[in-house]
Amino acid sequence: MGELLENLKEALIRRQDVERMTGLGRTALWERLNPDSKYYDPTFPRPVSLGAGNNLRWVQSEVHGWVIRKIQAGRTLPPVGTAHRFPHRGG
Repeated sequence: MGELLENLKEALIRRQDVERMTGLGRTALWERLNPDSKYYDPTFPRPVSLGAGNNLRWVQSEVHGWVIRKIQAGRTLPPVGTAHRFPHRGG
């Protein structure tokens, strides 16, 4: 029971908060969740239903983790000890 209560302290956030955290718009967000969409992302956090209607929330730490993983995947770091050169932007 203690673990359950500890988990209940986890922040639940609304769709608009997920959009702000991820930079995704409403349609893009739902496409990440739709297995029939070409933009489907099985790693994207699933919402939690809080009852009747469209009362959905996301676990904030799951959304944050997804964003961090996307950032890490999008970066390429040079091997340690090597110089990294950025392309010259002439002028």
